[in-house]
Amino acid sequence: MFKKIFLLDSINNLHYLHGQKAHASCVVRRAYATQIREWRFAAITRAHPGVEHPDGYRIGGYHPVHIGDVYNRYQIINKLGYGRNSTVWLAEDKTAKQLAALKIFTHDALSSPQGLNELNVARHLRDQRKLHDGAEYVTEMLDDFEIVGPNGTHRCIVNEPLGPAPIHGSEIEEIFGEDHYIPLSTTASLLPQIARGVAHIHKCGVVHGNLRKENILLHFDMKHWTPKIAQKYLGRPRKCLLKDVSKARPADLPEYLTHRPQPDPSPHLPDYLVFNPEPLPLLQLGLSSPEKVHIKICNFGYSFLASESGPVRLPVPSEYAAPEVFYPEPDMSGMPSDVWAMGVLFYTMLFDCFIFDGLSPMLHHDANESDSEMLKQIVSALGKPPDRWWVQWQGRGEFFEEDGSVKEGTPAVDARIWDVLAGKIPEDELSYVEWLTKKMLVYEPSERITAEETTQLLPPLWWTPEEARLGHILDKFEGRTLRPPIANWKP
Repeated sequence: MFKKIFLLDSINNLHYLHGQKAHASCVVRRAYATQIREWRFAAITRAHPGVEHPDGYRIGGYHPVHIGDVYNRYQIINKLGYGRNSTVWLAEDKTAKQLAALKIFTHDALSSPQGLNELNVARHLRDQRKLHDGAEYVTEMLDDFEIVGPNGTHRCIVNEPLGPAPIHGSEIEEIFGEDHYIPLSTTASLLPQIARGVAHIHKCGVVHGNLRKENILLHFDMKHWTPKIAQKYLGRPRKCLLKDVSKARPADLPEYLTHRPQPDPSPHLPDYLVFNPEPLPLLQLGLSSPEKVHIKICNFGYSFLASESGPVRLPVPSEYAAPEVFYPEPDMSGMPSDVWAMGVLFYTMLFDCFIFDGLSPMLHHDANESDSEMLKQIVSALGKPPDRWWVQWQGRGEFFEEDGSVKEGTPAVDARIWDVLAGKIPEDELSYVEWLTKKMLVYEPSERITAEETTQLLPPLWWTPEEARLGHILDKFEGRTLRPPIANWKP
């Protein structure tokens, strides 16, 4: 009896040990495959930063797209870009015989507030488009539908195709020389369009919520381009075959892994990745002359109707965030927060730097410390904020006295922020821009000028020929004197 029990226990133990060994083998294989994949993907994204990380192709993630795919009546011909929650593709509308931008959201975004907001706001703006002026400076949604793929169900929004953002960088330096900023004559064409676009959005009862330079894109009427013309400026689609990555770059893998068979690509991945097109040709086309510059405001993922409650805190980057964003109050963040962000955007487009350049939370582990650094910049430039915000800022004593005066050793900001282009543009025009920007950067949201008022207060040198013919009136709005304090300014 004893021997029989011992034998059964031994057999069970052997089965158990064999099972453990098999389980351990599976764990090792999965870890090995993951490591191989990470080495592959790291090599791809390191060599080509203009491509999404392939780990985004998973259940709930990106939909795998290939050149030539057809969705409804839209055939993919190139890639335009990508974001955390979507990829954007240039497609040919086979029915309308024109080009379109197909934005394909991740499956997870289908039920997220951001995904729902963008679709609802885009539909609302489309319905309101003809009711208010300024629509020509806001991107237009043409269609929307859903597709089903290996990673889930994906919402697709079809927009008119747009170019890159006219942001500063190596491409701008290549176009305009070593000064590496867009000339004032060109910027003077951009800023009025931004103001009129924001004014249109607000007239439609929408808060943009994420107004920044990356969401201001050049417009070329690409909709009526042929695929051949699009290829001239975007180039041919540049692909990287995922299944060939390990063969092409064995040196990127550790020596102990190179002799092992490579795992097959995931069924959730595309056969290849497509790199973003080089922006330089389109930037050269769009910025070739001030008269031809045309922009459109895009990306309504964080937008909401002003009649509804917005997010507790707007997700706008801290550099563009109004004071009420740092200290959320019920129904406080709204159109005035967009106006503050527009004031920052004006400064950024003109001077190639942020007016308040605190620590970015993307580069700093402590978001509260990032907020504190940004508030230090704002208070140093604008003075003490309203008491309800002042008392909530626990770090104020490190930089300021209780009356708001700057403690010794805290650098003054106001003196430097308006000296960036001293001598590079006319002094009275610089003074006008300073005056107008400060009207947008007022602490109390209710006391800021509106986007519509901003369009009425643009410098005369920035008027379009039609506006110059009709004449602008710099006078009073809602009882507030808005005339610029420039003695020799003659509107």
